[in-house]
Amino acid sequence: MINKEVSVPKPGVYAKIFSRRIVLTSLLMALFVFGASCASVPLGRFQAKSLLWEVHDPDTKASSYFFGTIHMMKKGQIPFVPKYREALQKSRKVYFEMDLKPGQDALQLVMLAQMRNGERISNFVDKKTFDQWSKRYAERTQMPLEAVDTWYPTLAAAPLLASAAKKSKGSGEVISVEEHIKSFAVGKSFGALETMADQVNAIARIPIDKQLEGFREMIESSDGGAEDLQGMMENYLLHDIGALYASSAKSMRKSGAEGPLLNDRNQRWVEALLPELQKGGIFVAVGALHLPGPRGVLELLAQKGYVVRPVFP
Repeated sequence: MINKEVSVPKPGVYAKIFSRRIVLTSLLMALFVFGASCASVPLGRFQAKSLLWEVHDPDTKASSYFFGTIHMMKKGQIPFVPKYREALQKSRKVYFEMDLKPGQDALQLVMLAQMRNGERISNFVDKKTFDQWSKRYAERTQMPLEAVDTWYPTLAAAPLLASAAKKSKGSGEVISVEEHIKSFAVGKSFGALETMADQVNAIARIPIDKQLEGFREMIESSDGGAEDLQGMMENYLLHDIGALYASSAKSMRKSGAEGPLLNDRNQRWVEALLPELQKGGIFVAVGALHLPGPRGVLELLAQKGYVVRPVFP
């Protein structure tokens, strides 16, 4: 156990380093790390190779769309094809997981990210291991690990995943898929399914020992997880949400992440969106793993009587 005072950057420095994107990146990191198993799991009935799904209300005759994102990837790779853009243009309102308005409070993230009871990542490993991690963390992120030592490990690992994404195939800088979609939604109104606090609280519900396993796996990997992340991105580029889910579900269940990160949030989102779905005309962009599966958003909507069908690219 390491007991030491750590020099942490002032909030103004954090504001230059962190943004709302780090929370979305952390959610992707959790799904990525906890999704390393390809063992057989129930996949649900919505496995068609499409990232976009039309949801039709048979009573009001209104339709809306659900699009699966991967949160971050190189701009030149993002498969937001014309067929998907057409659905966006037909929609009156766009929903994202979290508010994407500029000026999201970086200091709020710094406060929310703190582990409860004053815990630190360094408290769970010996000094030699922490020093090794700190060196690798700085090399890959250009940030000191000490600056995020008190953070939930999944949040602290987000910059590592961003670094791995830079090594992925394709052209262009690594950007937010949600921001890319928003650039095509000029004149649309926007909504958010969750707050930053909601998303951090979901991560906080994953057992700390499981979060540490994921952090250790990523930081001790020789390539920083770049190869595995590339595999996930290749499934995404094939518009194959079934393959994405199949490669993730069992590990997430075992780690304790499936409930807080997927199932519970799916249920809340569907209930919150029901009034909008009755009116129709909304475009909902959420992480692709939320769409398929026996407790995925598409299955939950189908159980409520909605007609769900893929929009093939």
